[in-house]
Amino acid sequence: MAEPVRHAEFAGSWYPGRKDMLERMIETCFFSTFGPGSLPKRGKPAGPSGSLVGIMSPHAGYTYSGGVASNGYYAIAQDGIPDTVVLIAHHGGFDSIYLQDKGSWETPLGTSIVDADVAGNIAAVAKEIKVDSRRVISLADNTFELQLPFIQYLSLDTKIVPIAAGSRTYSKIKAGANEISAGLASFFMKEASKKVVIVASTDLTHYGLLHFGFAPAHGKPANDQNSWVRNNDSRVLRLIEALDQKDTADILDEALDNQNLCCPGAITLAMETIKQLKGKCGFAGINVRLLKQATSYDVEPHKEGAAFSAVGYASIVITRT
Repeated sequence: MAEPVRHAEFAGSWYPGRKDMLERMIETCFFSTFGPGSLPKRGKPAGPSGSLVGIMSPHAGYTYSGGVASNGYYAIAQDGIPDTVVLIAHHGGFDSIYLQDKGSWETPLGTSIVDADVAGNIAAVAKEIKVDSRRVISLADNTFELQLPFIQYLSLDTKIVPIAAGSRTYSKIKAGANEISAGLASFFMKEASKKVVIVASTDLTHYGLLHFGFAPAHGKPANDQNSWVRNNDSRVLRLIEALDQKDTADILDEALDNQNLCCPGAITLAMETIKQLKGKCGFAGINVRLLKQATSYDVEPHKEGAAFSAVGYASIVITRT
């Protein structure tokens, strides 16, 4: 049976469908008001190097979240382009965690191959995690696809390991993180054979009475409602920033109670995996740094009289010390 291929579904809508236009838009993101202000290094993977463990990155249309997202990919490039990105994503709606261990993903920039070596290490210890490449592709949504052009812009030689993290049950998330961290541990040791980083995909608060049915500050001036969104986002961001001291169950509870992560299972799984990597690999500590926070209203304010809505975005980088 042929290996599964995920074709781009959001090209031409959430981001440009032509290679040249997509490259230009990605570069515009790096130079935008919300980006780092310069282009990242590009080229072949650097091999084992650097201290970066992972990033948290938004996944809306590039017009809105691309500038914020570019900060994380700039940090990845500065640390050294990875051989493999473990992409933990999905909005949820199913109480399972699925691993893709073969196949490829396509965008207008090219094809990303699934790293069978890295995925195989996770699959070898998987019990809570289900190894089902076709299921991951069938579940795939924008949370995965919007990360791929940024990864491919840095290097088409970087492979991927997609993990569809649908569960919001903490016991399953913790067990899944134990399996992922066990499978990845050898790649975060001094004698690692390749450089692996984790990319965790999420947007933050989805606010608006008409679009999302969630507007606790409805009726206030737009700037006040936007401030409410940013404050709501900041609560969960502070918990993530305190990853080295906090229990990841707090992140999940905060997100479920206050709707400030649209991928609560994926982010909790990624953060718990990083905490467990610290123990398995002997990191002295974990440093979490917020690179950029914004909302869609910050990027494109509504005209007077329009029904207020906003989605929050953040770019976070996590390094080991």
